[in-house]
Amino acid sequence: MTLPGGARLLRCFYPLSAARLLNGVKLVCWGFGVLALAYCAWVVVGAAKYQFRSRETLQRLRSQHLRSSSSPSTSRPARGSVLADLEIPRIGLSVMVVEGTDEDVLRLGAGHLPGSGLPGRTGNVVVAAHRDTFFRSLRNVQVGDTIDLTSPQGTYHYRVDWTRVVASAETKALDPTPQAALTLVTCYPFSYIGSAPDRFVVRASMSKDEPIPQPSPSHGLVGDHQNKSNRREIQTRKSALRRLLHLFIRR
Repeated sequence: MTLPGGARLLRCFYPLSAARLLNGVKLVCWGFGVLALAYCAWVVVGAAKYQFRSRETLQRLRSQHLRSSSSPSTSRPARGSVLADLEIPRIGLSVMVVEGTDEDVLRLGAGHLPGSGLPGRTGNVVVAAHRDTFFRSLRNVQVGDTIDLTSPQGTYHYRVDWTRVVASAETKALDPTPQAALTLVTCYPFSYIGSAPDRFVVRASMSKDEPIPQPSPSHGLVGDHQNKSNRREIQTRKSALRRLLHLFIRR
């Protein structure tokens, strides 16, 4: 039976439209895939370049410190400044630590919580990084592992005392300590897709025979000025901690 002209036209038109639509969807998917890969490559390459430049900066700062032979200053590091090189040799972790815990900092390296302790000094040095980038190998850390923290003033050796999984709102491990300690924090579980509900915390203490550098008296503050400085550091630390928790919750 011969179909009317209109029916023949429709029978030809619909398969052709479906094929074109499917091809269009394929092209869009390919386009998004290429863009996603390009973005990932841009992030990885950018972070690698930043890590390389940061290590060069740290070497230059160390050379300047050795030439000057001055005592460490009590002034707090500026946001975004290179603080130290953190290494855990047994698990192959090596990352530059930068002052601050904002997203733009954690995208390029590990972040030092403002207001927390400084490398080699008495107090709790708090360092955070994302579980899917720089702290991914932290899942293999064990009690007794050595952590080397190299700052412009020298290399300090810490030993892991314990690891712990805590709730996202638990911040006790980030509090100041009377002894020289190092605390690493990242999201947990490591393989979780989306915003991880918990935090993985690593606490290490500095070797007892490690000399603790004393700040230069000429840069010290005393009396009311010291108390005001301490209060400012506490407020800075609390503000940075709130931003860090908010950032990790979004991850």
